[in-house]
Amino acid sequence: MTGIVVIPALGLGLLLAGCSDPTIDASSEEAFYQSSGKILESLDYDQREDFTDALIFVTTSSDDWQTFLSGYGRQGDCIDGMLRGLDGLTAAEVIAKSEELRRLSEQRERQREQRAHDRLKEQLRDKVENLEKRKAATESAKRHLEKFAILEASLIPADPGEVMSTVKINVENATPHPVSRAFFHGKLLSPGRSVPWGEGEFHSSIPGGIEPGEKMDIEALVVDREFLGDAEPPDDAFLEIEVVQLDGADGEPLWASWNFDDRDQECLDRLRKEYDSL
Repeated sequence: MTGIVVIPALGLGLLLAGCSDPTIDASSEEAFYQSSGKILESLDYDQREDFTDALIFVTTSSDDWQTFLSGYGRQGDCIDGMLRGLDGLTAAEVIAKSEELRRLSEQRERQREQRAHDRLKEQLRDKVENLEKRKAATESAKRHLEKFAILEASLIPADPGEVMSTVKINVENATPHPVSRAFFHGKLLSPGRSVPWGEGEFHSSIPGGIEPGEKMDIEALVVDREFLGDAEPPDDAFLEIEVVQLDGADGEPLWASWNFDDRDQECLDRLRKEYDSL
């Protein structure tokens, strides 16, 4: 009875072995090409194209292929490494492996894109935060600088042959600190005109300083060519002055308002839009 069972089973095994799909033999480069050729012969036209594409993708996705391209590895060792992962695979298994490798490749690409996106967003956030801090510090400085009040100001033209005009300023120090030097931005305006005749920066070093609560007349010099250019302002022109920096008794800045200007605001607005769009 046993023999009756064994003989049919052996015959079935031989039948299945004879009808099984051909596989890749990667024992050598020659064996690989021969076995791949046999697989191609067993496939129809569409299957051949899918198998060929899959075979190329699997081999060129391997680390050994990248090493071969870089020129650091021995050609023979690289080829053996590329083929080793295909040994014993059928056409269907090669195609399935290529699909899995493509899926992993696409996943890694999405992860790389996400990391790049996150880095860009982090960089934009840092730039926005830096500009916002500078803006807040400048706005705070302006509130302090306003306490160094300009009570009166006038421009005394240079004498003939001289190149420096004098700005006379009556100030009151309502800040809690003594001031040793004051920096100003001035505009020479006239009624009915929105464009200044002259504009520029100048400063005044104050001998002995000006103490909190003290009023004082101070002077600053401006270069006519830099401040007025070739303009000839009318007699009713007047000076409008903004305090942009004050230095303390130690000569170090107490507050400064020129660390954030209109260009910085434009940059901040643009970066905020870029950040919100991500």
